[in-house]
Amino acid sequence: MINVQQAERIITRCMKSLGANRVPLEKALGCVLQENITADRDFPPFDKSLLDGIAIRKAAWQKGVRAFNVEGIQPAGKPAYQLKGKNGCTQIMTGAVLTKGADCVIPIEGIIIKNKTAYVDKNFSLTQANIRPQGSDCKKGHLLIKKGAVLGPAQIAVITAVGKSTVNIVKKPSVAVVSTGDEIVHLTQSAKPYHVRPSNAYFIKAALQQLFLERVNLFHARDNRRSLKKIIQTILKRYDILILSGGVSMGKFDLVPEILCALNVKVLFHNVRQKPGKPFWFGLTRDHKPVFALPGNPASTQACMYRYVIPYIQRTLGLPEQKEYAKLAKGFAPQTPFTFFLPIRIQSNQSGAWLANPVPTGGSGDIAGVGRSDGFMELPAGVKNVKPGFRGKIYRW
Repeated sequence: MINVQQAERIITRCMKSLGANRVPLEKALGCVLQENITADRDFPPFDKSLLDGIAIRKAAWQKGVRAFNVEGIQPAGKPAYQLKGKNGCTQIMTGAVLTKGADCVIPIEGIIIKNKTAYVDKNFSLTQANIRPQGSDCKKGHLLIKKGAVLGPAQIAVITAVGKSTVNIVKKPSVAVVSTGDEIVHLTQSAKPYHVRPSNAYFIKAALQQLFLERVNLFHARDNRRSLKKIIQTILKRYDILILSGGVSMGKFDLVPEILCALNVKVLFHNVRQKPGKPFWFGLTRDHKPVFALPGNPASTQACMYRYVIPYIQRTLGLPEQKEYAKLAKGFAPQTPFTFFLPIRIQSNQSGAWLANPVPTGGSGDIAGVGRSDGFMELPAGVKNVKPGFRGKIYRW
């Protein structure tokens, strides 16, 4: 049996990128960019008014003019109007092209317009031009977003601003999720007292959707060698990653390891010194597709997903490793010599530190208890009593 760190290293060594592909911009959120984004023109592409008001010649203001003839209106999205008179002005809108001949804008709060004349309040002081000059944000050709960046809402806005409707991103894997067991019934079916609903499968799919994966499909296999083999065999041909939940321990109906071996999936480890999740299984197909077989108890499935599977997929997508730590708010005594994944509630204190409060549960099968948690803290193996203030790595759901 290997330890948690060994399991992590083995999985990491098996990581491979699926390459890149071009997608519509509206499907790029959360993806890793595989091209540089440069400005297709100056930003802003024109001298821009920063507020609503009147556009005037500053020279007229400096000569003492405080009443300006309104020659026209300068709305946003229209070509620049040409001022005619020395004491003329336009009513200009925020974001509009600066009127030709004008070189400053007086805010609307400082003027009154009567009979096509704009009168400036006697107490108004013109201290700035209220104009954003062309190219003052960046010049044409300037690098705006570097290859390798994660595309969030702000980056999507920038890419839209340069007129790109598609982008090159790290290709996303397709994932099949298989829940196993005769005890599992479909979500819409009536459940007998001896049945359970497919909460693990829905948890796994939801966790993967946090990574903006689009092709995540759910399957169910009964505890039958023939049907289980057929389902897994078909999936391995059609998907990049296979995740199974249940059927990996040592019971009579824990058929997953046997079936995977029959399908020539090479086992890289089975059983890890951790609680919950000891029977965790990991292997590779002949064409190097990863197979994660997670123990079926809810807390085991959830801990293994966030400790191993999610980090693997993040690396595959080129996403940066997420490291987050908190201080244990109360002491805790793990009842195991293995690494322990402690369910926690996370809060911050007045000094800005994250605190992890242990959540009592009835064990790895207590889905209600785990549902009260925000995630888990990894406690080191071999420690009988973890004291308050212990700084540990946390994983949020």
